Amino acid sequence: MKMKDRDKAALLVVVSIIIVVAVYFLVFSKFNEKTDTLTEENNTLTTEVDRLRSMEANKQQVEDETAEITKEINDILVQFPADYRTEDIIVEMNNMYDKEIKAVKMDSESFSVDSIFYGAMLEDTAATTEEETEDVTLPTDEAAEGEEAEEFVAGALTTEQLINNSADFVGYTSDVSLSFSTSYIGFKKVVDYIENNEARMVIKECSVTEGDSGNRYNVNMTIGIYRVEGTGATYEAPEIDGIKDGTPNIFK
Repeated sequence: MKMKDRDKAALLVVVSIIIVVAVYFLVFSKFNEKTDTLTEENNTLTTEVDRLRSMEANKQQVEDETAEITKEINDILVQFPADYRTEDIIVEMNNMYDKEIKAVKMDSESFSVDSIFYGAMLEDTAATTEEETEDVTLPTDEAAEGEEAEEFVAGALTTEQLINNSADFVGYTSDVSLSFSTSYIGFKKVVDYIENNEARMVIKECSVTEGDSGNRYNVNMTIGIYRVEGTGATYEAPEIDGIKDGTPNIFK
């Protein structure tokens, strides 16, 4: 049976439609997906380029701000001694009430030396239990003297050194508990002496009661003294005046 021309034309149209649909789904749809992916990637790259251009434009400002922050950090670190020992505390307190402030009559002193208040060692100590303990080795000057050790100069650490070695900074506090009697003027001098002292110290606790006489007061005070290891600072022993060494030979 022969197909009519009209039927052939209709069949041709249907076949053409099928071909177009097949080409669209098999070719153009995938091309569109790739186009969408490339567009998304292009938008991401454009955003990154804009960000990098902005960073480049602000490069000098960032470098200046980083240098300023580094200087401020160094200015803070250089104020903290590398060590502050019991003899330093004794000399400091003796200078306060024996040399500087004569109105102070000291009744008692007690020390609690080197409690960690900052650094990775604080977390390590808190994580140590009775069942599982580890030897904790604090950074020392001797440990930093190896061939590969980086030389630090107190107050002159670079930004890179601060970033790479900030985990090695360990802050310690020593508490000094004092009990003394003094006049009102003497008490103000004690507060002023602590506030303006070169050592990093603060008054943590203080109680004042009236003494037996009207112009004397009983004072109980806790002073916190701070130091930081790992900054490159070196320890300087205190100068103690007025102590005679005696004879170098006990048999003479």
